[in-house]
Amino acid sequence: MHVTVGKRSVRAGEGIISQKDMSITLFLFMGFHTLMPDKFGIVGTRKQFEAFVHLWRMIGFMLGTEDRFNCCAETLEETLRRLESIKEDILKPGLQFAPPEFWSYTRTAVAGLWHSDPTLHYESMMWIVHRAIEVPGYYIFESESTGDKRNVENLTLYTKFRIFLDVLVYEYLSHILVFRWIFNIYRILMGFLDYYPILALMSY
Repeated sequence: MHVTVGKRSVRAGEGIISQKDMSITLFLFMGFHTLMPDKFGIVGTRKQFEAFVHLWRMIGFMLGTEDRFNCCAETLEETLRRLESIKEDILKPGLQFAPPEFWSYTRTAVAGLWHSDPTLHYESMMWIVHRAIEVPGYYIFESESTGDKRNVENLTLYTKFRIFLDVLVYEYLSHILVFRWIFNIYRILMGFLDYYPILALMSY
């Protein structure tokens, strides 16, 4: 798929899917879980994280990403350094100075994903992502602040509630074993929407 899309992109004069693009895309699938697990309710041992990184290193390799460009390295420590570099040098400035079309593209993507997970809320989701990447102004606790004014003026009361709920669930409740069992069962049940796309059929 990636090869076909890359060739079509070249023929259309839109450039290529580079090794850099592949590594950034890989980050979006596994980087948040590995670099900042506490913010996303991820609980695991070092051995489990090493196995997780190895899995995605192999996926990157099978998609054509060279080892020197793969954000998943041989060791967990080197992987964390590469992920941190992508976050600081590419994702943070990219989100801080995002072009206008970025918001319409991401809103469309989340709207499509909503049919598999109706709990998704675009505004709170984007705010949480900005906070995870440590974009200035996106923080909850004063200890996270770098001196910038908190970016909450344009948020609705419901969006603020969703942000609070996400932080409560993923950063605190997910570390409680019983809650994690219940939450995982809920996520499994939500997965049935992939096999029985009722919401998609109703929408389209």
